Amino acid sequence: MGEKLDTTGRQTSSLFQDETIAKRLARLLEVIQASDSESLIENALVRAQIYEENGLWDAAIEAYQEALSFFDPKGSSAGEILYYTNLRFRLALCLKQAGRWSEALKLQEENVAGYKKLGNLYGKASAYLEMGHIYQMMNIYDLALLYCGEAYYLYQQAAEEATAEAARRLAQQGMANAKEALGNLEFQLKVLPKALTDLEEAQKLYTALGIPGKVAIIRQTLRSAETPQEVLDG
Repeated sequence: MGEKLDTTGRQTSSLFQDETIAKRLARLLEVIQASDSESLIENALVRAQIYEENGLWDAAIEAYQEALSFFDPKGSSAGEILYYTNLRFRLALCLKQAGRWSEALKLQEENVAGYKKLGNLYGKASAYLEMGHIYQMMNIYDLALLYCGEAYYLYQQAAEEATAEAARRLAQQGMANAKEALGNLEFQLKVLPKALTDLEEAQKLYTALGIPGKVAIIRQTLRSAETPQEVLDG
């Protein structure tokens, strides 16, 4: 579930400078006059995605909330409830990016309950990992470690139970993400033996998954731990 962390300074006018975005906005204009709920949801989600990709968090939040307002999870099918929960997960990501951490945390807690009810280990793990990130941003490190660790074990369980290769690979990438988050946080807190172990495990997982960019980042972090003075200065 990748996040756009470096786009918050971009201007609204940049939305109209990209050909792909222009095409998507054209599609939006096609459905904007529709009155049925399905088209209205599509309208809101197109806007939400465009705003999210451009770091316009408040606008994205409003668009996701608009889309969610058309859903009534009571009496819905399991597939509809999953779709509803996934949208709430995206909304929580935007709330986090907007600095509205308490709201994001509360919503991810609700998402955990939703994924648990559906028996969706991957979704539950992803919500836990996000809670870990939020607690880290709030400098509540014990809870950050707790939730990142719990996310890893849930991803591991999801990988073991997966029957499709794509689902197994997705869960394994979640395992790598969780171990990397744990290692980086432990490194920040100078819990070095545990940090190095978790980062090395994340590196092995990313290597097996064929994600060289992540392998390179972790390798650089591990190298920085080789010189004690560098660690002390960090």
